[in-house]
Amino acid sequence: MKKKLLVFASTFPRWENDTIPPFVYELSKRLTKGFEVTVLTPSFPGAKEKGL
Repeated sequence: MKKKLLVFASTFPRWENDTIPPFVYELSKRLTKGFEVTVLTPSFPGAKEKGL
């Protein structure tokens, strides 16, 4: 069973190919090898609420 990790971020890509830098997304994706990752970010109209 993987440990759970919560990542807080003030910026996060709102949709695929967004112009916001994807570094938090890329880091979180890599961390899934060792953790169950949840990313908490600000909401944005038109953005997905879960998953990218």
